[in-house]
Amino acid sequence: MMPSNDVRKTNPNARQRNRQNGFTLLEVLVALTILAIALTSLILASIEITNNKGYLQNKTIATWVASDVMAKARIGLISPPLAPGSKTGTAKALNQRWQWNVNLNKTKEKNSYKIEVNVGLVNQAFIVHLVSFTRKPVR
Repeated sequence: MMPSNDVRKTNPNARQRNRQNGFTLLEVLVALTILAIALTSLILASIEITNNKGYLQNKTIATWVASDVMAKARIGLISPPLAPGSKTGTAKALNQRWQWNVNLNKTKEKNSYKIEVNVGLVNQAFIVHLVSFTRKPVR
């Protein structure tokens, strides 16, 4: 009888000794792909948060300016037009110039008027629209 030269048949642990420990190339590529997708999403979210911060800051300041203009219009410091129409002006808040527009419109109710205030950065679109009602225009 001839002795067997096949080590695998005689020793079941031989296969494990011949195989090296570690990850295959495919496993490493899959892990790197998942990591790249996760990091890209994180970076895009950070960029979006940064962009929204500036917009929300401007919108908050514009709301303050609109509230101030509305209060001044209601107590008579800013005279809206006595007839339906609009009046414009500028204000400075937090080292920025803001443009505002006050519109006075008659409503269906007798002696009732709608005051609208629009505010935005100078030479840019309005970003805040504020509405209030009053019984009569303040002179």
